[in-house]
Amino acid sequence: MHLTIDYPAVLRLVSQTKALVAEPLQDENIHVKGRADFVTDADLAVQNYVKDGLQKLYPDILFMGEETGYFPLTDKPAWILDPIDGTQNFIKDYGLSACSLALYDGKEIVFGVVYHFFADELFYAIKGQGAYRNGSPIRAAATDALENSIVSTGTSPYYKELAEENFHVFREVFKRCNDTRRLGSAAIDLAYVACGRQDAYLERRLKAWDCAAGLLLVQEAGGCVCRWNGGEIRYTDNMDIIAACRPAVLQELLELTRQI
Repeated sequence: MHLTIDYPAVLRLVSQTKALVAEPLQDENIHVKGRADFVTDADLAVQNYVKDGLQKLYPDILFMGEETGYFPLTDKPAWILDPIDGTQNFIKDYGLSACSLALYDGKEIVFGVVYHFFADELFYAIKGQGAYRNGSPIRAAATDALENSIVSTGTSPYYKELAEENFHVFREVFKRCNDTRRLGSAAIDLAYVACGRQDAYLERRLKAWDCAAGLLLVQEAGGCVCRWNGGEIRYTDNMDIIAACRPAVLQELLELTRQI
């Protein structure tokens, strides 16, 4: 299906969510969904605000949000939203949280925006038109070897049963790379790969709302992405992903992740 989208209007809508996360959280604004899994009143406020705004602009496009749950993508267009990626960071006033919104056109992700509230950085990409930060083009780093790379990892905190396998890989990555990072927001991690602040990022069991926008950012910035087994990204309920600035770095990481 051909979609005609007013991308500047969508970017304005996402950037307006900053006002909804400005107030300090109180304990009564935090709700437990599961182990290491929380939702705040701010998550719900951001999701409702963006959902309502999108439905007014594009009532025929489906909506998938973290706080409404996953559904399989078909040939119908859908918005994919994580209202606050990095909720635990947000709860702790850590300053690393973002709103992540992607547009699936019935075949692929064609638009993605990651808005880092606290740095006021709006990262976005349109399929075939490049990636941008606050209106200026961005490119992934030219780093050509893992030994020179800063690699960010996600620990899949909802899946403690993966810890032994995950940390075996992370240890081997740390031994081979320049250094590692752990930001606590997949969306920001991917945006940082796209703009060259990090050279690679890997995590298991991500949801579409965690990474759909960020993966497009990386690709449109000249980077590359795939699954831990080397396969193409599929926007299913759980995804094991690698994003890297260059194919050489990706291939070195795949040598480690394919062991699992």
